Amino acid sequence: QAIERAQESGDLDAESDAVVQYQIAVTEAAHNVVLLHLLRCMEPMLAQNVRQNFELLYARREMLPLVSNHRTRIFEAIMAGEPEQAREASHRHLAFIEEILLDRSREQSRRERSLRRIQQRKD
Repeated sequence: QAIERAQESGDLDAESDAVVQYQIAVTEAAHNVVLLHLLRCMEPMLAQNVRQNFELLYARREMLPLVSNHRTRIFEAIMAGEPEQAREASHRHLAFIEEILLDRSREQSRRERSLRRIQQRKD
């Protein structure tokens, strides 16, 4: 709910913070003490990464509901006591985010090449 409220308000910092807290809660629910310790140690770096990813996602706002649906599927699988479904949903979510970031990188590369060509023609 905190994620949804932040998303509706367009508050990037609040949404990023809520997602990090969601990830910590999921890790706590998994009862994986080692992973939880690592996550807490890396929390500032994770928060920065999540925020950067949201900056890119906000450029393609149509993707935000899809990302939210992924988180919902993960949460529902955890609550249903279906670890394999949760794992699969998590993998799909990460693959989806990776694809969005790769698409964005490819778009940026094309834009830079186009600008270089335009500049070369001017020179």
